[in-house]
Amino acid sequence: MTVSRELNSLISISEETLALLLEANKSDALTDALVESLDDALRILEEEIRGDTFH
Repeated sequence: MTVSRELNSLISISEETLALLLEANKSDALTDALVESLDDALRILEEEIRGDTFH
């Protein structure tokens, strides 16, 4: 799976989660979900960068 596909998958999940949490006015859960999504995106990018670097 390419990085863009993985990120798009994360974004789709985040949009659904975001809508549900906004409806329920759950700001703590929303913050947790957003931080988790950012952590996942950074992990994917770090893996991609490490995979491209050979010395």
